[in-house]
Amino acid sequence: MTIHHIDHSTVADNVRRAFETKDLEALVSALSPDVIIHSPVAHRPFNGSAAGRVLFTAVLDTYEDFRYVDTLQGKSSLALVFDARIGDRDIQGFQHVHLDPEGLVDQVVLMVRPLSGGQAFADVIGPKVVAGFARLAGDADSQTT
Repeated sequence: MTIHHIDHSTVADNVRRAFETKDLEALVSALSPDVIIHSPVAHRPFNGSAAGRVLFTAVLDTYEDFRYVDTLQGKSSLALVFDARIGDRDIQGFQHVHLDPEGLVDQVVLMVRPLSGGQAFADVIGPKVVAGFARLAGDADSQTT
């Protein structure tokens, strides 16, 4: 069995910097092509880096005053704790990030609190994600014709 050493601090720094500077390309480049992203307001996960791009575009466009306040590290995962604002709602969030053997993000579980913050997340980000997937589907259709 091969044990892979992943430099968590580098991955954590890259993800933190991408979110804090709203660098979508850096964030998407950290994702495995087969990433699975669990949202706090969707009962099914988002699958693949294209879906991750849609979701994170909406998130980066919506969060205000975003800042990480803590990082916890495990053998192949990170927990990133953050504060942000959506409209007039202050939220606290937790991103559990799992890494594949190459150090790419292959799974994200996002949680936010309080409930009113989760509702604001759903109300504001939801329509942006729907629109993003519609554009993605339109782009795919135009490439096949």
